Amino acid sequence: MQPNRVDDESSRTCSEGYHVCSKGYLQHFSGDVVISCTVSPADVVSIPKDYNHTKMRVCRYTPIAQV
Repeated sequence: MQPNRVDDESSRTCSEGYHVCSKGYLQHFSGDVVISCTVSPADVVSIPKDYNHTKMRVCRYTPIAQV
């Protein structure tokens, strides 16, 4: 995803961009599939302030495995 298409506003909880999170956020996750991935710091666009900064929006990640 092009970085300029990812919302860089940290006050917005859910918005445009790929979403990744820490293990601490998973208790708030309502989906069916969790995928372990790696993210380069250069691809991080925004870290929303909610949920104690446990998730972020990125423009790229590399999937590793389904958890």
